[in-house]
Amino acid sequence: VGVLPLTDSTANNALIEMMASGLAVVSTDVGGVRNYASGDGARLVGVGDSGAMAASVDALLRDDALRTQCGRANRATAVREFSIEVCAQRLAGIYAQASAQLPP
Repeated sequence: VGVLPLTDSTANNALIEMMASGLAVVSTDVGGVRNYASGDGARLVGVGDSGAMAASVDALLRDDALRTQCGRANRATAVREFSIEVCAQRLAGIYAQASAQLPP
């Protein structure tokens, strides 16, 4: 289980690494976290809600099947959305669009 308590966040490499490693994630629902870790793989809790964070971690540690399911979902999301190939294609598309708008 990857546990990532935050007070604020935008892009977060630690979160993506947890997901890519196939971990179930418990994190704080702040900033851009939901843009990365949403769906079946993450348990997101409110800022400062240590009770909810502890309960989410405990539930995942007690349930092997749920933990495995969350980890697999996170790994699939990381590969589908954040792999180097996907990011390179997105960046190439941005550059192509920008260069097409340049004057001749």
